[in-house]
Amino acid sequence: MSKVYYFASDAPLKEKKNPYVNTYSINEAIAEGIALDMDLLDGIDRDEPNVILWMENEKYAEFPSIWATEPYYEAPKSEKRYYAEIGGSPERDIKGILDYIHDHMRKKKDKNTRDLELWCVWLGSDEKDIVEKICSLHDLTEEYLKRVFLDKDTDYKLVITR
Repeated sequence: MSKVYYFASDAPLKEKKNPYVNTYSINEAIAEGIALDMDLLDGIDRDEPNVILWMENEKYAEFPSIWATEPYYEAPKSEKRYYAEIGGSPERDIKGILDYIHDHMRKKKDKNTRDLELWCVWLGSDEKDIVEKICSLHDLTEEYLKRVFLDKDTDYKLVITR
């Protein structure tokens, strides 16, 4: 099984792209100067988008990105309306995750951003084993988030409040 990380909110969640990874059509990749093995790409439409996945260095492959999603059927569910999965390894950009949380919670006029849930759970985990913690946005630090993300033995539902 895999551990999944996701946000749940009553307000729409923004997406955050991995800045080190890009996708290209074959022609776009050639225009960018990316060396390609054209024998492997024979018969593929050169203008079809997202055929080539490129990153400047493999160490950035696990840099986190965030995208809107539906809840996993094998994962515990939130009662919130919107979900966004954190892909990659969130501990590689704790500051970026913290900035994302602050940005989402800044919507002070939006009553739906009074709290934000951060779930760090194993797929197939038993909901009764999830540790629920409540943390104010003011008290949320990089160290606190890092401990949650690196704890591979515990399932968390972290409720972040304003």
